Amino acid sequence: MVNIAQTCLSSSWGGLEMVPLQWALQMQKTGNQLPIVVQEDSPLAQRLSEKSLPNFPVRTWHKYWTPGLARSLKRWFHDQRIDSVIAHRSSDLWNLAPIISSRRSPRLVYVNHILNAHVAKRDWFHQQIYKKVDAAIVLSDLGKQFFQQTTGFPDDKIHVIPNGIDVDHFIAASAKRETMRQQLQLNKEDIALLVLGRIDPLKGQMEFIRSLPDVVQAHPHVKAIVVGEPTKGEWEDYHNQLKQAVIDLNLSDVVTFAGFQSDVAPYYAAADIFVMPSYRETFGLVLLEAMACGTAVIATDDGAPPEILKHGEYGKLVPPKSSAAITRAILEFIEQPDMRQRFAEQGIHYVKMKYSLTVILNQILTLCNKLSHSSI
Repeated sequence: MVNIAQTCLSSSWGGLEMVPLQWALQMQKTGNQLPIVVQEDSPLAQRLSEKSLPNFPVRTWHKYWTPGLARSLKRWFHDQRIDSVIAHRSSDLWNLAPIISSRRSPRLVYVNHILNAHVAKRDWFHQQIYKKVDAAIVLSDLGKQFFQQTTGFPDDKIHVIPNGIDVDHFIAASAKRETMRQQLQLNKEDIALLVLGRIDPLKGQMEFIRSLPDVVQAHPHVKAIVVGEPTKGEWEDYHNQLKQAVIDLNLSDVVTFAGFQSDVAPYYAAADIFVMPSYRETFGLVLLEAMACGTAVIATDDGAPPEILKHGEYGKLVPPKSSAAITRAILEFIEQPDMRQRFAEQGIHYVKMKYSLTVILNQILTLCNKLSHSSI
């Protein structure tokens, strides 16, 4: 089997940082290792240590390049007999590219987790970096289009491999639905709406809250749960604005702010409808998680969600920034329970077949194995 290491030299914690952690956890279940080069004392480093997952902590002094780091990484990759290195951040490439100098060097794979059609990276410096990259992974067809346009990266070296989830974990959570609803003080007749993600204006929580008055007027038993918190030092004012909007709209008995939750699966399972009102999402892992729990989903029609939902086949799509559109979609799901149930049942099977972490990692392992035996 090909030996692979990951790099994620981030000091933050969010969806991007969760991906290498989930990959490592899934590989551990099969008796294999997927070590990660991490920023010392970062949230990711702490979680890897807590779960006894192999990692190589380093300290960077600059976003793009740290003197001596490339030499340390080269030595570590050699000692660990690493065949391929998967970088989860473009800035990591600046410390990795100098290592890739011969056929005996590890193959370098970059995972592009962002969806940006406006920042061109065709200058001389970026082109020298990208010349060292043997393959790029993007999360969607739209992501491939944007990445190729902004970087000029060879089309035949770009591979569409979406994010995946531990499907079994989320399916198992659905069995605890009633227990979780009791903990959330939801009555049997209550329709529970869920929004989950980092508190951030671009995530659209305000539009969701503003969609609720007309929903509640038509269906008084609706309850809404907002899971998530702002990144430390960012958007606390916006968080307070959301709470004030709930008061101003007389929704204090409707909306619950649940904060950050380390295990979100029970919240998906307790909900009847999941709403992702983001202005644009590079991917939308939360959609897969909700669908695996058997929860009907609503998402904005921008970024990758239309691809995930097959343009409305597996969930409702609404235009971004439109509270009125969210209201209509919620009402349709509430007032047509058979349709809601159909979406929920179809979603479980769809996610299991296409977005299981086992399926996704097999694709990545196949790619890395092919690269390690190629004459690039």
